[in-house]
Amino acid sequence: MAIIRKHATMSDVEKALRLVEVEKIDPKDVARIMGFKRTTIYNWIKKYKEGGFPDLILVRPVLVPDPPSQVEELNARIAKLTAVIRAMLDI
Repeated sequence: MAIIRKHATMSDVEKALRLVEVEKIDPKDVARIMGFKRTTIYNWIKKYKEGGFPDLILVRPVLVPDPPSQVEELNARIAKLTAVIRAMLDI
């Protein structure tokens, strides 16, 4: 299979690095899948590990809200602690 030569965008770099670093796919397979030379993928990996892509975030944090029961439980504990502290300080 011939390698398709194309110019890489930052999106291509991010996608390739995510496949290698996060999904743990072999760089050779990523190169074949994405149509880049194997050495290109390895160069991107090396540059990433050396801090060469400072704005690149491979894993974005996902904020998941606490279930309502946990929030209610925490609020109850805060109220109890506040009552204990007020009793200790005679407020």
